[in-house]
Amino acid sequence: MTAKISFNNRIKIGFAFAIVFLLVIATNRLDKKRFDTLNTSLTSVYEDRLVAKGYLYELNNIFHEEEKFSRQLQC
Repeated sequence: MTAKISFNNRIKIGFAFAIVFLLVIATNRLDKKRFDTLNTSLTSVYEDRLVAKGYLYELNNIFHEEEKFSRQLQC
């Protein structure tokens, strides 16, 4: 049972495939933009956390030195 496809149906099928192909390309481009934005956001959040961690580490060292100094004065 081989059914012959008419010329008009072939054009419609080709047009449908072209639309699907263009939709896939458009979706990929949108997803790429979203992933790039997300990557940039996550990178900046991570870098900000590193900066805050550095500040906390420095403050901890300052408080530790002050505590050592005050203990030396008490002795």
